[in-house]
Amino acid sequence: MPSTTTSIQFNNYLKDFSTLAGNNDPYQPEWLTEVSKNALDEFIRMGFPLQQPGNESWRYTNVMPIAEKAFAFNRNSSPSTPKISPHPEEYREFSIAFKDGLTEQQTNQTNSMKSSVPYISTFQEAFKHPTLTAVLKEHLTQYSEYRNNAFTSLNTAFIKEGVLIYVPKGITLPEPIELNFTFSNQMNGQHVQPRILTILGEASEATILQQFESTADAEYFCNIVNEVVLDGNSDLTLNTIQNHSSNAYHINTVNVSLNRDSRFRSNSADIGGQLVRNNIRVRLSKEYSSCSIRGTYVTNKTQHIDNQIEVDHISASTTSEELYKGVLADQSQAVFDGSIIVRKGACKTQSAQENKNLLLSDSAQANMKPTFWIYNDDVKCNHGAASGKLDQNEIFYMRSHGISELEAKAQLTQAYINEIIDPIKHDGTRNKIQKLVEKKLKTVLQESK
Repeated sequence: MPSTTTSIQFNNYLKDFSTLAGNNDPYQPEWLTEVSKNALDEFIRMGFPLQQPGNESWRYTNVMPIAEKAFAFNRNSSPSTPKISPHPEEYREFSIAFKDGLTEQQTNQTNSMKSSVPYISTFQEAFKHPTLTAVLKEHLTQYSEYRNNAFTSLNTAFIKEGVLIYVPKGITLPEPIELNFTFSNQMNGQHVQPRILTILGEASEATILQQFESTADAEYFCNIVNEVVLDGNSDLTLNTIQNHSSNAYHINTVNVSLNRDSRFRSNSADIGGQLVRNNIRVRLSKEYSSCSIRGTYVTNKTQHIDNQIEVDHISASTTSEELYKGVLADQSQAVFDGSIIVRKGACKTQSAQENKNLLLSDSAQANMKPTFWIYNDDVKCNHGAASGKLDQNEIFYMRSHGISELEAKAQLTQAYINEIIDPIKHDGTRNKIQKLVEKKLKTVLQESK
């Protein structure tokens, strides 16, 4: 039985669900309404995944701060038509802006010469289009199983404010799709449940930039789920910049399904947030598919960042790479739990996994758990995990050449992080991450003197 505080939280979510259901959307199909109801039932049945014996995946992360707070859903969140901001060029930047969980603005995102449907649309707009409605019905909730995942079931229950990214066969988008989530002081004590479904057709290519930014030090809960499916020979890069309020809670779930010859790259930077959990699951379902999952995080004070990465090699001749590097100061904590699964028929698999942490204080803590489950002998797999401090000999050498101790530490730390940042292809995204990391490192290093 749930505790009293958790029961209150359940009642709060039930009340929010009833309010949202009362905001009738004439375009939302009955099947999605039924899915949402079922998901809420599953969430109530499971409860939050609290730390307890046998719950190994949550061993190092305590979600009680989320479970015990009665976060409220924005009750002004009835479906709305976003403002359309046309761009003069034939090819346009494709973007949607969300403020406090509500769609605020999107660009005019269709190139009629290439496709008869929008490449990016809100669920509310997509349900007005027969082709996109069919895409949603076929794919939505098929890659993120909500029946055994509390946070996914909670998100699915509140699935109204979502985004469909649909890139048809043979299309290459010349500019990144931008999803900008900003949070103001109006979000204090509230929760949002964004849902993103990304479908890439055969031989298509796209880049997505997800940005989470807070303009106030509010306490709120953001629980986002991404579902991604790539058809044969398609290529997707997902870049994520998380810079929430220092009091925010962020649960990020990404589930990816790859078909033959498809390629998925994920680059993430976690800067803000009080408690952050990233769940990334990639299924290499067909031959010659590949993925690269890279991330960096810079933490201080009592921040907690948890990265749970699972790559499942189902078919032969698939490749994967995981590389995560963190900088931890003060009493902050990081978790890396990386699982590589190689199925019996997945011969010729190549997989590499590495997690490194730079500890700037004796109180900072990094918990690492690299795991391989290999059921095939014809593979090449390796992994590494390490934590340590800055090399004092290198600092001494740089100081002997006229560089201050603070600047020496900054240069060494930035060089350590740049292994993650430098390979990002899109200049604008790479520069944004670079500036945010530099700013956070400067703060962390000054405070740790």
